[in-house]
Amino acid sequence: RVRTAAAGMAARLARADDLEVATDLAALLCCDDSTGFVRLAAAELLPKVSQKEDRWCVAALEAVLVDPEWTVRAAAARALGSLASPSDHRALTALEACLKTDGNAYVRVDALKALAGLRGPGNPTFRALVCERLSGESPEEHALVQVAMLEALMSVRIGKGDDCAVAVACHMARGKRVEEEGAA
Repeated sequence: RVRTAAAGMAARLARADDLEVATDLAALLCCDDSTGFVRLAAAELLPKVSQKEDRWCVAALEAVLVDPEWTVRAAAARALGSLASPSDHRALTALEACLKTDGNAYVRVDALKALAGLRGPGNPTFRALVCERLSGESPEEHALVQVAMLEALMSVRIGKGDDCAVAVACHMARGKRVEEEGAA
């Protein structure tokens, strides 16, 4: 608890873009903290003191996407959405893997939102990823994640004949999974 409070105090007292505090917080992401509270605080506070696209901080956050605590993984996904560059292939790949494989729906939603923020919901790669996840390939996908994916697709202006979003919305409205050919 003391380490968690100290991390929070350091971040609150630091200036934005304070390299020393950002470096210390990034190091705390890897600390031996059995409850995860220190790592969670570090992941949540890092975007407040780090420079955008700081490679060292982004790399530390990427590593934490496999943390044993789901709250830490979710905070790391959100922080990556704030700090990573839209062209950072490693960060995008790590977030995509998190979206596809993480066992917690809240973590997958935060990874999805980070990807939408970095790539933009209208990006063809992002849309293909979402459509793939909404297709019959992942029938057990949590409803929370399905709704977040549909909202991401709908956040861009959808024209007549949209190959993915219209099919997804119609099938989901009927309570059915999207068939492979409907999402293609």
